[in-house]
Amino acid sequence: AGLGRYVDALGQEAAELEKQGRHYFQQRKWAEAVLAFRKSMTGDPVGFDAQEFLDKAMVELEQQARIEREMDQATRALKQNDYATALQKFYRLQQDHPGMKNLDTYILNSWFNWGISLLQEGEPDEAAERFKEVLDIDASDMEAARAAEVAKRYHGRQRDAVYQAFASSLKPRALDQN
Repeated sequence: AGLGRYVDALGQEAAELEKQGRHYFQQRKWAEAVLAFRKSMTGDPVGFDAQEFLDKAMVELEQQARIEREMDQATRALKQNDYATALQKFYRLQQDHPGMKNLDTYILNSWFNWGISLLQEGEPDEAAERFKEVLDIDASDMEAARAAEVAKRYHGRQRDAVYQAFASSLKPRALDQN
């Protein structure tokens, strides 16, 4: 009789853990869902529903980890002024995960900061191309429009004190700055 009560208690605990796992699953808390379903499976090894949810939560958790890895690599590249690599990763993430709307801002600000970097390095033609990318995304970006205008004005011309003053006055944007 004691063993029966123990088995019943395990079954109830497993059912409660599965319920908890489903709750986490609905909230898209993948790591918590995985843990709850795994514990549920310990108490009820033939919990087929829990196993199915565990498998789905594992796939989502792995995808989330991949996204975080890609974002980390992109932001690390930005910190090293490797704009091409960062933009490549942001565009790939945007293509793979169209629901990640924050990537639009990250992409726009990466192009803008690359343009600033090139202006400050005395490369107005290259900078103008980067600011054009910004304006292709957001035609109302007045700061990028002004920077593009100055960059174009210095095509084939000497970089004078006015150029230097303008280039050094530009401040890079935070990645998520709107």
